[in-house]
Amino acid sequence: MNYHIFCNTRSLPHNCSDAIGEYTKRLSAYCNTELHCTEYLNDLIRIYKTGQPVFWIQPGISTYSSEDFSNMIDTLQQQGNSTVHILIGYKPDLLTRLYTIPDIDQSLQYMRMTGFQLSDSTIALLLVEQIYRAYTILHGKTYHK
Repeated sequence: MNYHIFCNTRSLPHNCSDAIGEYTKRLSAYCNTELHCTEYLNDLIRIYKTGQPVFWIQPGISTYSSEDFSNMIDTLQQQGNSTVHILIGYKPDLLTRLYTIPDIDQSLQYMRMTGFQLSDSTIALLLVEQIYRAYTILHGKTYHK
């Protein structure tokens, strides 16, 4: 599975970047993750292929448990999806540009990771950690030692 994570920022703070790098290294046994720090979605428009899921993370109280998130990843894999795009921190008016892509309206889904208002870089770190946790659950490995 390939994850393209788009974060609405020019760069990440050093501590977040290091932590995301550590989780990305651990995730390499299960999947490929690529973080795009960009204020615009040109990269997504360039690499998106029809039918690939696009998740837009928004703050809200209805969130996934770790088990539900791992089940969602498992379902995506079973449906034959090999690439997932995840958007963090983009305003709705910027996302209107995505609707120029054919069939994207059928692929765009909303996802809530936390009820707290966090920075985009912190949400990116939280997301990568949750993806790692999901794969440890799917492979029956212990997360906490």
